[in-house]
Amino acid sequence: MFIIPSIDISGGYAVKRVRGMRGTELVRLSIDDAIKLTRDFGFVHVVDLDGAERGELVNINSIARIGREFDGKCEVGGGIRTVDAGREA
Repeated sequence: MFIIPSIDISGGYAVKRVRGMRGTELVRLSIDDAIKLTRDFGFVHVVDLDGAERGELVNINSIARIGREFDGKCEVGGGIRTVDAGREA
């Protein structure tokens, strides 16, 4: 089995929302704490929740930080609507 942890980002923090609704965050961690929790998996799925809502990348600095920690071994979603946005991510 291959388990892929997910880091959902909103407002520069790793969050867990109830049914994905803004304002229902049950968990709010720093990006560094989220990395510590997921580091041993070696691969992570990252979602820019703010980006998904706005239709453009919003939390690119947090995504870049996670990407560096995982040596690029991550999936990224949320707010990527163009090839250029994909390249930026």
